[in-house]
Amino acid sequence: MAPSDIRFFTSAELELAASFFLEEYNKPQNLIPVEIDLIIEREFDIRVLDFGGLQEFHGLEAYLALGCHTIYVDRNYMDLEKMERRYRFTLAEEIAHFILHKDLFKGVKTVEEYLKVSDELSFGERSRMQRDARRLAGAILMPADIFERKAREQAVGTSLTGASLRNIVIIPYLANIFNVSEATATVRYEQLGLDSMIN
Repeated sequence: MAPSDIRFFTSAELELAASFFLEEYNKPQNLIPVEIDLIIEREFDIRVLDFGGLQEFHGLEAYLALGCHTIYVDRNYMDLEKMERRYRFTLAEEIAHFILHKDLFKGVKTVEEYLKVSDELSFGERSRMQRDARRLAGAILMPADIFERKAREQAVGTSLTGASLRNIVIIPYLANIFNVSEATATVRYEQLGLDSMIN
């Protein structure tokens, strides 16, 4: 795949891709939090390995080395408990790149090869690919129907409304049950338009 052949996706297409992914791989059905690391290794036969200094020396949290069926992740994201939520989202983003852009990375084995592929893309192409992968990652880790249902359940019986309801009551709860950061849960909440549906 040449950079000019990269396909970009609508929000609806990414939501549909997440639904197919979850239906196929998230067993038992509707398991929360989604065990993304186990799915990657068990269902895709992709190893997840640590890479010391990946962030420090190459500016990457992780990269997809499909040439050796591996996702390399900066060691700090894998080893530090406080980074668990970031690590989970990073893995989801890398498997999203696999789903959406695997032809681009199929020959990549080393970080240098990954950076070469990345450098051949325009800033706009890289940004759009990242946006699509992050949107799909969020939709995989926070399935829309369950996320909305849990948000509505948490809003019941509180006197708070608007931003206070969202930021004090709902978002911390959602972040905990889906094992993502509050910032990630907030993005998903806004993507699904829940501010206008839950008051």
